[in-house]
Amino acid sequence: MASETTESTGSATRGKFYIEDSQFIVFQAENVLHRVPRFALVKHSEMFCDMFQLPQPGQVDDASGSGVSSSAEGSSDENPIRIPECFTNFEFECLLEFIYPTEKSKTLNKEQLFAALKLAFHWEMHNVISNIVDYTARLDLTPKEKLLLGKRYKIQQFLEEGFFHFIEPVEYKPTLEDAEELGWDTIGQILLMRDRLRKEITVASVSLSSLRCNDCASKHGGYSRSVGESLACEAAQYGSIRYLSCKSCRNTVYTALTEDDTRVEKVSSDDKKRLIQEELARVLKQLLGTKYSPP
Repeated sequence: MASETTESTGSATRGKFYIEDSQFIVFQAENVLHRVPRFALVKHSEMFCDMFQLPQPGQVDDASGSGVSSSAEGSSDENPIRIPECFTNFEFECLLEFIYPTEKSKTLNKEQLFAALKLAFHWEMHNVISNIVDYTARLDLTPKEKLLLGKRYKIQQFLEEGFFHFIEPVEYKPTLEDAEELGWDTIGQILLMRDRLRKEITVASVSLSSLRCNDCASKHGGYSRSVGESLACEAAQYGSIRYLSCKSCRNTVYTALTEDDTRVEKVSSDDKKRLIQEELARVLKQLLGTKYSPP
């Protein structure tokens, strides 16, 4: 059972994960000590497995059968394994909630899950990361949060879902707020993906009311088709307008259409989904390298 005491040992106090047992390992996160079972750390992290297997200089195993020398790092309150200063006690406790789950572990909030994920990634606890991802999937994460977590911790599921939100509407235009939160590198990736998809999925929709003649400015019927060209309907023309000419002066008609104007999809929903998945796969391979897993 975890000790409820706040007994002080030197300048550090014993926290809620300080368990009285000689089989356990002592950690110090900030000024708080935790004594926890060694087996779970070895199970979830090759880094800890290697650490506990390698003898330290001058060590002699004790007779307790614990496999931990009385002089080894982590063997006592006086010689704990110190958590790097870039991590907080809160983050370490959140990770321990996952490694040694209790009923409380099922109710961890978003902040606690993100904190646990930070240390799990640092110690390469792949199974723990997978479990945390499963938990966070039940929360209402925003697409931006998924993208940030996915890029920071190389989580494919979050990258796929985050990028999909921004590229599925191929007319997406990033805001300054998006850039400040996601970073310009991520915005650049989104824009490149979007532009490639726009060319594959959509074509320009030209409103007939936007047509103009350079010389006589005729419109609403002041144009004619060249041989071989056809208008899709009375409301719009899809594709190039280079063959349209003015009925009055026969000069080429132009339009105010730009890349920012309305575009319409030219592929089926199934083809659109396939093209998006192919684009996602291309980018994820670059971001994840050998960690990328094809869908």
